Amino acid sequence: MRLLTVALCITMFSMCGEKSDNEPEVSDKELFVYVGGGESIAGKTVAKYWRNGKETLLSDREFSTSISAIAVSEGTVYSAGTMYNGMSNIALYWKNNQQILLTPTTSSANAFGIAVSEDDVYVVGAEKSAASFEAKYWKNGTPVSLSNGAYNTYGRGIAVSGADVYVAGYENNSAGSIAKYWKNTVAVPLSEPGAFNYAMDIAVKGEDLYVAGYATVGSNTIAKYWKNTEPILLSDASSYAQAHAIFIAGQDVYVAGFEHNSENVSVAKYWKNGVAIPLSDGRFQENARAIYILNGDVYVAGFQVKNGITLAKYWKNGKEVFVGTGDNHATLSSIVVVQ
Repeated sequence: MRLLTVALCITMFSMCGEKSDNEPEVSDKELFVYVGGGESIAGKTVAKYWRNGKETLLSDREFSTSISAIAVSEGTVYSAGTMYNGMSNIALYWKNNQQILLTPTTSSANAFGIAVSEDDVYVVGAEKSAASFEAKYWKNGTPVSLSNGAYNTYGRGIAVSGADVYVAGYENNSAGSIAKYWKNTVAVPLSEPGAFNYAMDIAVKGEDLYVAGYATVGSNTIAKYWKNTEPILLSDASSYAQAHAIFIAGQDVYVAGFEHNSENVSVAKYWKNGVAIPLSDGRFQENARAIYILNGDVYVAGFQVKNGITLAKYWKNGKEVFVGTGDNHATLSSIVVVQ
């Protein structure tokens, strides 16, 4: 499995004393917008993150490396990602710019999500065993297996609430793909066997769990989320749509993803309590991959494909902000906003 090119970044420009489309807005109390991913440079993906436009490089061009998720705790930046060493993928994370490998260089593994609780760092992903990929998370570098290796199983999102660890993911078996979540390693199926469902992200609010994902129906997919185990559809089988990220703010449920329009162009969007809010106009292929809410403002990270180049971008309350130089392929995978 080769490493996907992923990137997130922020650039800031000023023109004639007014904000340009590339300048993030800042409130009276300064906001810190962290974005992370990877940018394709000279044929290799370079892991990096930006804080309000200031770039921090986490890898060189020896191996392709990218960030899949970011967490920020008391000013420390934790980034989860994957490195491709020419033979296999290695799961890893960074504490600020210190690289910490989670799997041997001879195995094949991916890290997809990260959470920090007090002084503990949790990274979720999958690692190849003798016959298949096993879903697992690592707590401070120590692996915790979530599956038995009978089928390919992947952990995609992670959340920690008190002493409880929640992971969203899916199992590919002979009958299809079963979306599920794990609470402290105990699996809870979200879909029935014989269908194709995928759980991609998870959030916890009080006693309730929220899981974002999608289901394949024929040649299309349906964006959806589950509240606890109850499915809530965000689209129907007439189009191709996926949900990849979820965030709970107060009583509101926000889900980020995309949906193809009638011309088969991917439109980036998010859903607030089930109501779709488009972020792009359908002129270009665009996608939303991460979402964060702070002070009522909605931040969504994603990308746009234009003239053969994939451009990293994010939206704040629907206003787009392009990031990076635009000379290299880049996409956004994660966004965190701190005040």
